[in-house]
Amino acid sequence: MKNILYLSLLVFVFSLQVLIILIFVYQYVPLPMASIAEGVPQALLKSYQPNRNDFFYHAFIAAAIIGQTAVLYMFRKRLDSPDLATEIRTFLICETFWVLWQLFAMFKVLQNQGPGWAWVLWYAGFAAALLAKIFWPELNRSLKRFLIWIESDIPGVWYKLADGGIIVLLLSVIAVPDTEKALLRLAIFDGNNHFDQWLMAPPLNGGAPVLVHFLAGFIGGVSYDHVIGVLCFLAIIYYTAFYYLLRFWLGVLPAAFGVLLAVKLQMFHAGVSPLIWIYPGQSILRHLSDVALFLCLLFYSRGQWEIFLWLAGASVGLSLGLVFDTGLCMLGALYAYLAALLVFKDTRSLLCPVPRQWRKVLGVGLLPWLVMVLILFFCFGSFVPGWPKGENAVSIYSCLKDRNFFAFFASFFPPLIYAAGIVVTVSMVSFRRWTFDKLFLIPLSVYGLGVYAIFLWHSSINYYYMAPLPLVGCVCFWGTQVLEGTVKKRQLLVRLIFVFLAAIALFTNSIFTYYPNVFNLSGENWDQEKSIYRANFNFKKEANFVWYWTLPGSRVALISSFATQILMQAGRRPFFNGGLPLMGVEDIKLLLNQLDKNKPKQVFVQKSILNTSGNTPLNALIDYIKAHYQYSGQQSDPLVLLTMKNEH
Repeated sequence: MKNILYLSLLVFVFSLQVLIILIFVYQYVPLPMASIAEGVPQALLKSYQPNRNDFFYHAFIAAAIIGQTAVLYMFRKRLDSPDLATEIRTFLICETFWVLWQLFAMFKVLQNQGPGWAWVLWYAGFAAALLAKIFWPELNRSLKRFLIWIESDIPGVWYKLADGGIIVLLLSVIAVPDTEKALLRLAIFDGNNHFDQWLMAPPLNGGAPVLVHFLAGFIGGVSYDHVIGVLCFLAIIYYTAFYYLLRFWLGVLPAAFGVLLAVKLQMFHAGVSPLIWIYPGQSILRHLSDVALFLCLLFYSRGQWEIFLWLAGASVGLSLGLVFDTGLCMLGALYAYLAALLVFKDTRSLLCPVPRQWRKVLGVGLLPWLVMVLILFFCFGSFVPGWPKGENAVSIYSCLKDRNFFAFFASFFPPLIYAAGIVVTVSMVSFRRWTFDKLFLIPLSVYGLGVYAIFLWHSSINYYYMAPLPLVGCVCFWGTQVLEGTVKKRQLLVRLIFVFLAAIALFTNSIFTYYPNVFNLSGENWDQEKSIYRANFNFKKEANFVWYWTLPGSRVALISSFATQILMQAGRRPFFNGGLPLMGVEDIKLLLNQLDKNKPKQVFVQKSILNTSGNTPLNALIDYIKAHYQYSGQQSDPLVLLTMKNEH
């Protein structure tokens, strides 16, 4: 029965290959129009789409019946052989792999309307399946040698190659060699609105933009090109540290899988399409120092070196100063870890051997606030952190109702994973089934719950995987726990398979294929997009006009969709704070108060904005401008200069 089952599965796989080949061949064969449709006008035939579904169905059934008959006849004398199933199994696994490869390639062809890379993937699947059948004896021997190799101790040089390979891969995946490709995406798809609001337009939102501007100063000053370069640099550094955190914690292969999955989830999901840098507030800037925190906690849990607890507190303070809400999540994680250490007698005695050292715990708890105050005072001269505006909570059930399963997964499963991590860890350590270093999972899960709360606080899908570390870290940890009881060869095989799947998921992601890295998998004609960008987003005239009519270093009242970029090119400071296109009613009220108080003598306005119609938040600002300012007689093609009326 086992032999017949394996043979039947093999026939099924062969039948699928026959079906795929027929579909591929017949796409080049014109489908004749049915006689009943002759003479019918084309306008009436739009909904009439003839197909060969019945033919393909019959061909698949025929191939399966003929194949089943053939293999049973060929192997009739060996059906009771105990070795037959073993011989078939490896071949069946390989053939199943080729079929899955071809089906996956076809799915990508249909999903993305036939991009070139998907067709190449499909042709490569055909070629691999054909060559595997021709050279099966050689392939089978190679597979046996590989299985023998992974059972032995793997030389350390392979781990070093893996480390170097991951760094090179991250560099090639994230870096944008031609920053103009990223800039045209910012301008064409979003008008620089989110980029200006979060990174470029004052007041800078927290310490993270200040850090970016500081680093940009080392490569020639603050400009859009340099800021994009800094963001890519920070992302590469962050994910390299992310890899080494998982490597020290779980091993090389879980780390490789985890970092590929994290890059895919955080940088290339639907919420940040078509480019992650359009939304810098959802990039690694928001959680830049969380890897440092958990590296310190991991080292402390492994070696009990007290200095790492103090460094963990400093990293939390850094995060509070950079982005306050994420810093609070990290602060909760640090406090949860300190509480866990104090709950258990063994770890409490190591943390505080004598009662007088309880003040040390208090010091670690207060250190983040001290570091935050120092950062804020250095950056802004203020001790009070900013807090971003929240929006309505996301309805998990509406995601199912709208068939948005991606959103449902991001909304429903992560908190279950985090809550389970806390409960299971406390239970297993309490009953001495786990060692105390596993307490590291508690702060990681608490951090994940905090990040999830921020996601619920916003209704935008941009926040799905804002911080990938807790989710990916927990998934990798539980995966290694599941595999822990299996034999070494099976563990290694499963881990290699998951690394391969993570790489495939990343490189075939439609958003990744359009990312302007060195691969350019989409084969996009960047020259055409660049010509559109240069023709429609060239602000040299506006910048020269502003430069000519204002004094150096002065604050210029400019109302334009690209005010930040124009003023940077003109070398002038902005009068208004924030990005105008994203302003709400309350922001406009603040601007009106600022105008009424400071009364700039001249205002530059984009002509199209003066003709704004409909009910928008900008209407109150435009009405104020028209009531208090008049045309000066000076204008460029897109801008007009208004001067204050004489009001007596």
